Amino acid sequence: MTETLRKREGFENINSESVRLILKTKNEIKPWTKRMWCINEIDEEYHERMYDVLDLYEKEYEHSSSDLF
Repeated sequence: MTETLRKREGFENINSESVRLILKTKNEIKPWTKRMWCINEIDEEYHERMYDVLDLYEKEYEHSSSDLF
């Protein structure tokens, strides 16, 4: 990445440490470090749906199965 930046005007003297610091501080570049989803509470509906999916994974694969559609 540093070499690519050095080819652009104004970045000829940038070093890899500067690039590392920029990437470390700019969450917009790495949104996965800033936002994430989590489950606050597992309610009954979530529990039922989760086990439906797990049950589906346990089934043997059938090419013509209507469970997938």
